[in-house]
Amino acid sequence: WPFLDAVGEETRETVTLGVLTGNQIVYLSMLYGDHGPDMSIRFNGRDAPHATSIGKAILAFLPEEKRQPTMAALQPLAPVTPSTIVDAATLEAELARTRERGYALDNEENAIGERGIGVPVLDTRGHPVAALGLAGPADRIDLSAADRTAARLWRVSREMSRRMEEPEEVIAS
Repeated sequence: WPFLDAVGEETRETVTLGVLTGNQIVYLSMLYGDHGPDMSIRFNGRDAPHATSIGKAILAFLPEEKRQPTMAALQPLAPVTPSTIVDAATLEAELARTRERGYALDNEENAIGERGIGVPVLDTRGHPVAALGLAGPADRIDLSAADRTAARLWRVSREMSRRMEEPEEVIAS
């Protein structure tokens, strides 16, 4: 995925692409940053959507009629770390904040010492089909700079969405 390469080269952190499959996030692609595979996420690994930035990005941007049954199927919300959101109302509020700001955050919710920023990859209807994320150690992922990081991810996400609309271009690339 050349899209991931560009973000990875620019940020030097781990870039992930994942989808919601059943009750889990499944990673389709992962480009490790300068510090290698020192993170808890692994290629073809699976994580709880409520504990990851890409999972929350997908959940937040699902249409309401799909979000509610998906959220119900995730219950009970299992703790992954002491910071994982396990209350449904708190998660719903976090998903509303995610929609407002345009990106999701994982602040040591999936692994202690790791943070993530995620944005959805949208289809032509504006529904999430995947999510793109940047992840790394908490001492290097500055959440005060999340707006800038999310803007980079959105540029790549929009390009991926555009290419999904042009299948012949994807096949040729």
